[in-house]
Amino acid sequence: MSTRNLLLFLFSMPLFLFACGGSDSSPAIEVPITAAEPPRISFELDVESSVLSGMYMFNGQLAWQSAYRRGEVFIYANEREVPTYIGSTSALEYSARLVHGEYDARYDYVQGEFIPVNEDALVNEGIDFNADTYVDIDIPVVNVRPVITLNGGGFPNSVYESGEIFLQSVSSGELISIGVTSNMPDSIWVVPGEYHVVYQLYNGGDLVPINSNARIASNIALIEDGELIVDVQSSLLTATFTHNGADFVSSPYAYANFFLVNSETQDEAYLGRSYHRPDGLNVINGSYHLEYRHVAGDFYPINAAKIVQKNIEHFSDAVYRFPVSSHSWQVSLSLNGDAFPASVYHRGEIHLVDEETGSYSLLGASNSALEPALILAGTYSLAYTHVQGNLVPQNTRAVVASAVSILEAGTLELDIEAAIVATDVTLNGAAFPSDGAEIASLLLEGSLTEAPVVVATTDSQAESTTLVILGDYDFRYRCEQCVSIPWNSHTDISSNVAIAGNTTLSHDLTSVRVDLSVTHNGEPFPASAYESGHIWGGTQESEAFFFGRTHQFNEDIILIEGDYTLYYKYSNGGELVPINEWIDIGQRSLLKSDEN
Repeated sequence: MSTRNLLLFLFSMPLFLFACGGSDSSPAIEVPITAAEPPRISFELDVESSVLSGMYMFNGQLAWQSAYRRGEVFIYANEREVPTYIGSTSALEYSARLVHGEYDARYDYVQGEFIPVNEDALVNEGIDFNADTYVDIDIPVVNVRPVITLNGGGFPNSVYESGEIFLQSVSSGELISIGVTSNMPDSIWVVPGEYHVVYQLYNGGDLVPINSNARIASNIALIEDGELIVDVQSSLLTATFTHNGADFVSSPYAYANFFLVNSETQDEAYLGRSYHRPDGLNVINGSYHLEYRHVAGDFYPINAAKIVQKNIEHFSDAVYRFPVSSHSWQVSLSLNGDAFPASVYHRGEIHLVDEETGSYSLLGASNSALEPALILAGTYSLAYTHVQGNLVPQNTRAVVASAVSILEAGTLELDIEAAIVATDVTLNGAAFPSDGAEIASLLLEGSLTEAPVVVATTDSQAESTTLVILGDYDFRYRCEQCVSIPWNSHTDISSNVAIAGNTTLSHDLTSVRVDLSVTHNGEPFPASAYESGHIWGGTQESEAFFFGRTHQFNEDIILIEGDYTLYYKYSNGGELVPINEWIDIGQRSLLKSDEN
C-alpha cells in the first residue's frame, strides 16, 4: 500500500458502534457495565509458615556482640530470588517466621575486622523446613594475606600511581576490594571459595597499568588461611592509527576514541583519541581486540563502537600501527514503497546496529533523505525507532534489515513494510465501557519492538488505528484504571500474532469475579495492619497485581480467566505473620467453568 493510500485508510476507518446497557457500582467509582456479569469464583489459599531460628557463628564460634564487627544475613527462597533480611550477626541469634519452603542463607559484610568482607556470599544452602526448625548459621572464614607485585617488583609507594585489587567470586561475580596497591592491608577475611583476582586503575597510569578491569589471576581456590601471591605482568604499548591510509586529522571537534578490550572480561585499556595518542602506555599483558568509538564530527566513521582488529597478543613492549578503513554509505528509505511523511511531527530514526558490540549508531531521521555517512567495514543490522507522530510505524528498535555487509561505498534501498492494526476486543461477549472512567491498554510486544506498542485503549477502540512493522507479536492486556473490567497488569490475549497486512485484532476476553480467602496455618490472618502481609498475583513473571492485604482483602476482583501464581509479601509486624519479602504461595486456574 502506498503512503497516500495508507493515509486515506487511516482517516477513513469506520467507527464500530457497541450497544451499552446495565450498570454496576463500587464505593470508589460508578461505571456503566456493558459486558455480561462475570461468573463468581471463590477459593481459599492457606499460607503455611513456621519459625526458623538459631545462632550466628563464624567458623563454629559465636559471633561478636558488637555493632562495630558485624554482617547481615538474608534468606532467599529458591523459587524467587528476593532477599528477606533476618538479622545482624551482632544480635548473636535470630528468629524468623517464614513460609514453608527451601531457602539459602547469604551474608553481607557491614564493618569490622576478623569477619568476611564479602557482600553476597552463600553461607548455608538448602535449608528445607516445614515446621519450627533450629539451624545455626555458621559463616566460614579464611584469612588471606595478599602479596601483589608488578613485573616482579613492588608497586609505586604512592596513591597517585596506584591500582585497586579485587577478589571476584567465581560463583556470584561479586567484587570484593582487597585494597589499593600503594597501601595494601596485611590480610583480609573472606568466605572460602573460588575467586578471580582483578586489577583496576585507581590513580595515575604512567607507572602502573591503565586497565579498568583486568583479570590477573583466575580460579584461585581460597579454602584455608594463607598468602595470595599474584604478580601483575605488564608491558609498554605505543599505538598509531590511520584512516583509509592517512593520519587522522588533529581536531578536537572531529575524533574517535580507541580502546583495547578483553572479550572475556570486558576489561578496557584506553589508548587515546584519534588525534592524540600517548606513547608508552602501561598495559597488562594479555589478548585484546581494538575497538573504535566515535565521539564527534561527521567526517570520520560514525560507529558508536566497532571492533576494528582482533587477536592482538600483547605480551611485551611493542609499537602497533592500526589501520582503519571506512566507506561512504547511505540508506534510501521508504515506507510501503512510498516516501515517509516529510514532517518533523511524524518521524522515526534509523540506526546502524553492530552485530558484535551491540552498539547503535544514528544514520538519520525518516522525515528527510538520509545523508551519506562514513561507516567502518563490517556486517550490521538496521533498526527503526519511532520518535513522534502516528503516520509512521510505532515500533522501538525494530530490526528492519539483517546481515548488511558494508565492504565498499554504496546505497541500500530499504523499504519498511508496515500495516495498520485496529482492535475489536470485547469482554464477556459485549463492549468494554466507553466513557473513559475505566481503561485498559491493548499492547503489541515482541522482538520487533523494545517498548510495547499501545495499539488501542479499551474505551476508544473504534477510533484507534496504529501503524506497526510487519512481523510476529504477542497481543497483551494492561489495566490502567479498572474496577469492573479485568485488573490484570500484563497478561496475554494471544501469542505469536502474525501481522502481514492491515488487520483488525478481534478477541473476546472472558473475565471472572474472584473472591479470595487467604488463611495462615489454617486460621485467619491477624485482623490488624500492624501484623500483615500483601497478596499479589499474575499470569506470568512479568505480571504482578495487588489482590489485597491479609487483614483486608479487595472484594470483587475481576480477572481474565487463566492460570495464576499467587505471591505473599511481608508488610508489617513479623511475630505473627511471615516476614518473606516475596514468595510464591501457590498456583490456581481461574476458569469460567469453576463458577460457584
